[in-house]
Amino acid sequence: GSHEGNDVFGPFGAPVLAVTDGELFKVGTLPISGNRLWLRSDAGDEFFYAHLSAFSPDAVNGRRVKSGQVLGFTGNTGDAEPTPPHVHFEIHPGGGDAIDPHPILIAWQRKRDVPPGAWLTRYGSDTEERPGALVEVRDFIAGE
Repeated sequence: GSHEGNDVFGPFGAPVLAVTDGELFKVGTLPISGNRLWLRSDAGDEFFYAHLSAFSPDAVNGRRVKSGQVLGFTGNTGDAEPTPPHVHFEIHPGGGDAIDPHPILIAWQRKRDVPPGAWLTRYGSDTEERPGALVEVRDFIAGE
């Protein structure tokens, strides 16, 4: 499919977390993505968060954040107004094209408490380390 990200739904205002240690950039508001930000890991991987209802005080351009730190809160800003509260999430390995994050999000949902930055897992692998949550309280993850 052409959907480059996944929508993770939760109650309005549920905390949305950094999935890795890294630096924030392009923090701001756009007509389509609403309140959005990017997180770049030290390895150069980039993560895109969109449609947030609000930013946390830590969501500042150039700010260093730790895995698990609250970046913002689920919402439906931008062109997502007709939809329930969620965060649109994309993974761009090496800052390149987006990959389908769904298998990774599902894997993350099943395992927590892993070292910061261990964000990527091969689909179906039980040996790779995985990060914890993207949204602290979530209802479901929508695929393509």
